[in-house]
Amino acid sequence: MMGAGALIFIASFLPWVIVSFGFVSGSGNAWQSGLLAWASVLICMAVAAAAAADAFLGIKLRPLGRFAAGHLLIAGALLAPVLMIARAIWLPSIPGVSIGLGTGFFVAIAASLAQVISTIRYGKLPEARLQAGTSTQQR
Repeated sequence: MMGAGALIFIASFLPWVIVSFGFVSGSGNAWQSGLLAWASVLICMAVAAAAAADAFLGIKLRPLGRFAAGHLLIAGALLAPVLMIARAIWLPSIPGVSIGLGTGFFVAIAASLAQVISTIRYGKLPEARLQAGTSTQQR
């Protein structure tokens, strides 16, 4: 999960949007591609930071109302690729101009999906620990 967050941060500086018009072309990274792009990167980094704080410093996130911390991390990890895909869908359409997605976008999507999977597994770990603790106490 932390590795995916670091990879998404690195991918945020690679081209996300490529624009070409005749012989002229240019590209923009996540920080230049609009709110949806950089918000998804920040969300991924926040989820990775929360996991790192728990793993290395022992800092546990408190529940937010009735939502457990693990559920909030899963929701954040799921929101990031949704924002990335929304950004890809809402690319502007200009006649005569070719607009496509760059390498950084696809690396970020892959890393974000890996973060979703690892966050779901991470969110289920406390429940597994509780069940293992109760089964050993019953014996």
